[in-house]
Amino acid sequence: YAPNTFDLVLEKGTLDAMLSDKDEGKQNCIQIVKEMARVTNIGGSILIVSHLNANESKGMKWLEDVVFSGLKAEFRERREAIKKQQAQFYSWSIHIHGGEGQLIKDEDDEEVMSYGPAVYIIKKKSVPADRAQELFSSKKKDAKNVESESGDETEL
Repeated sequence: YAPNTFDLVLEKGTLDAMLSDKDEGKQNCIQIVKEMARVTNIGGSILIVSHLNANESKGMKWLEDVVFSGLKAEFRERREAIKKQQAQFYSWSIHIHGGEGQLIKDEDDEEVMSYGPAVYIIKKKSVPADRAQELFSSKKKDAKNVESESGDETEL
């Protein structure tokens, strides 16, 4: 499909299933998110239903490692094309909807907090070119500040 084709892209369980492949699952999921991002219209949304809930550390790691990485990869790939065509720039907003959490007993009969599945609504929003440049510049500056303060390299 061409870029910016769909107003809504629905993903229900494919990413969870792909992660079962320990060797290539994570990279395959990043590619799936990248492709969903590419075909989503500006103003459109990606809706992901997952058992990985960002209210839990495993779910937050998945969100950072897979979803954010896929969105960034798609943006990096298309950034030069967007600049040359003087097309609209865009950014993403992510809304996470999940349970409030409840105490359950795990396999060791210990009580743990469980949040259940989550729904992620990822919106592709139009951003004026001057604002996009401002955001991009401030992120670079913030990344340099984080690096100089902590001594660790950080990409934001």
